[in-house]
Amino acid sequence: MNDNRGYDRDKEIREALEAGDVALQYLNEAWDHLNKARGWGIVDMLGGDLFSTFMKHNQVNQAETVLSNARVALQRYSSELADIREAVQLDVQVDGLLKFADFFLDGLIIDWMVQSKIKRTREQVSEAIERVEEMQHRLRGMLIRLT
Repeated sequence: MNDNRGYDRDKEIREALEAGDVALQYLNEAWDHLNKARGWGIVDMLGGDLFSTFMKHNQVNQAETVLSNARVALQRYSSELADIREAVQLDVQVDGLLKFADFFLDGLIIDWMVQSKIKRTREQVSEAIERVEEMQHRLRGMLIRLT
């Protein structure tokens, strides 16, 4: 639906939906990596070896990479939402400060600290997924009302 100022709400909603879908893809991929890291972390805590520590951190590193892409996608999503006057604040962070300690001071306390960080990040990603899915649902409803 165009008005005389050239604003096409239908187009803007579709662009926001597309940006939201991209953000969701990254968030879901990050959640998968964090879930795998969690599993390797449990193995590590139950007496795993350097291999389980490596696998855990490999998954954390992959999650960090994907979350970096997710941040960019979420910024684009926020920008697209601003175009249609909808606001959502989403931020997901992964803190990698304990990696060095986990590799070189491997022990139950360090493993537990890393596991706690993985858990918190998984919770943040889950919350971001939920918020984006809710906004996507609202946008689809808006789009239906326009047609």
